[in-house]
Amino acid sequence: MCFPKKTFEELIVENIYESKSLDSRTNEFFSNGQLRMIDEYFNDGSIEQTRMYMFENDDLIFAYIAGEGEQNRLYFNNSQLFRWRYTPDINDSASDVFYNDERSNEMFIYWEKFALDEAIRLQSIAIQ
Repeated sequence: MCFPKKTFEELIVENIYESKSLDSRTNEFFSNGQLRMIDEYFNDGSIEQTRMYMFENDDLIFAYIAGEGEQNRLYFNNSQLFRWRYTPDINDSASDVFYNDERSNEMFIYWEKFALDEAIRLQSIAIQ
């Protein structure tokens, strides 16, 4: 039998995750005192994005970055990007492009560095 995954909101209601607001645009989610997820609304005037970073044992395992009609899903293992799922049109899931461990792809390396740097920045200011 397969059970549906629960949302973070459902887990918060069940007191499995604790939610804390870092500021008006950034929320953190903790379980047993460990940071599990940070979601952030980012807008610097030139770009508007929704960003989510998920952690396991303080290591980034997943990042979701969406804005301007596109999405990037980034999967990590041992602080290294191993899969990038790019959706250039969020209204068309058939437009998804998958990149697997493409170390010679400049954009693959760009997204790895971007997500790791942002995750580290947000972890460093996380409310403990």
